[in-house]
Amino acid sequence: MRCRSCSADVPDDSAFCPRCGASLAPEEGASTSTVELGDGSDTAKLQTPATDSAAPAPVAVVRTLTSRAWVDAAAAASMSWLALLCIAAVLLLAPKLQYPSFAKGADPVDIFTGMVMVSLGMLRAPIHIGGLTVVALPLGVLVAVALTIAWATTSVFESRRPEGSAMWRAAARVATVFALMAWLLSLVFRFRGDEPAWAGAWGALVWGFVWSFLFAALGLARRKESWRTSLTRAAASIQVRFHSLGEGITGGAIMLVTAAGAALAALLLWIITGLAREAPYGGFGVGDAAAAVLYLAAFLPNVIVALIAFSMGSTVYRGAQVGIGGRKIGGLEEISLLQWPSGIPWFAFLLLLIPVCACLLGGYWIGRRAAPGSLWRNLIAGALTFSVALALLGWLGEARVGAGLIAQRGFARVAISPFMTFLWGVLWAMICGWLGSELALRSSRNKKGVERIV
Repeated sequence: MRCRSCSADVPDDSAFCPRCGASLAPEEGASTSTVELGDGSDTAKLQTPATDSAAPAPVAVVRTLTSRAWVDAAAAASMSWLALLCIAAVLLLAPKLQYPSFAKGADPVDIFTGMVMVSLGMLRAPIHIGGLTVVALPLGVLVAVALTIAWATTSVFESRRPEGSAMWRAAARVATVFALMAWLLSLVFRFRGDEPAWAGAWGALVWGFVWSFLFAALGLARRKESWRTSLTRAAASIQVRFHSLGEGITGGAIMLVTAAGAALAALLLWIITGLAREAPYGGFGVGDAAAAVLYLAAFLPNVIVALIAFSMGSTVYRGAQVGIGGRKIGGLEEISLLQWPSGIPWFAFLLLLIPVCACLLGGYWIGRRAAPGSLWRNLIAGALTFSVALALLGWLGEARVGAGLIAQRGFARVAISPFMTFLWGVLWAMICGWLGSELALRSSRNKKGVERIV
């Protein structure tokens, strides 16, 4: 017999599920009739469903929506939204710290409306301000959103965590409730007046469902263990599930992590050097510094992805282009290591060390772990993992640097070309990955030769 709540296998004579504690008695209205078969001592009883008429459709819908599964999903979605609004409140502190007159005289309803719009914007829903349309996904904030939704879902389903297909159904319920709440919030909380501002309802519905489903499933799949143990178990699961390609996928992940670490080091070096040479601008105070820290924390992954793409030779678009009335305003400038408007400085070529080191290390790992005859298959899998992840992250987020780190106030838009990033990523990963794997194979042969001699 299988439990209706968590889908766990339980003994037929159990009254309650040993995993989640749910009652295993027949549901209300599911009465049965008994028919005796045979005679004498070998009498068998066959239970068949009663022939009572089914409940009306509205009653069945109400029973479904008020079941324990949907109540838990609504609780997880509500907790997620409360946490998201808190994150949005923190983000609204940045412009307030930078511009003390920002939102001066606003009432609590206006402040809450701003928090809702920022929360929806964090999900990549388009924000319309008059004729302007702003779409930005700060990947640093998206990480906080992921942890928030995963934590809320885990907390609600802690005592009766579903497994297998029941886990995906539970995540879909949470995502459905979360997306509907996002849709309703976008319709209700808007700035109306001479300069209206609102979040796109359909964008909030679609992106709300996508992110909440992924992050809820992540929270339900993660067990009570450290993140290091979880990552190790995930890598082992990938290797088992994808067989020979698992080593290549893990190698591509190593390339990505190594490149991110090297890009972060280069970015910090650039910031420290720039601040040591001269102050950002006149009147730079504590509020500007605090706002810069918040901006950097929100958009740091975006900047890292753009820096990795730039170091590989991909095109980076720089400017302040936004949409207004269906048109584009503002100019976009294309820069790359092969095309620099005012002449490329010599130290920019040091960024080539980012893809070289990352892909060499990933290829070395693949060469040490790959089975005989599967080296090129694993190299291709690693190159695709590395390049597809970078292209996808580049498409989702745009790098924006706050006013605290540049000479003028405001925002600067930096967007990469996902297609060129994919092509350059495959090229770097295949060439340097092959060199790294050759180093691994040669070191392995030398080691075996020394052991034979000894």
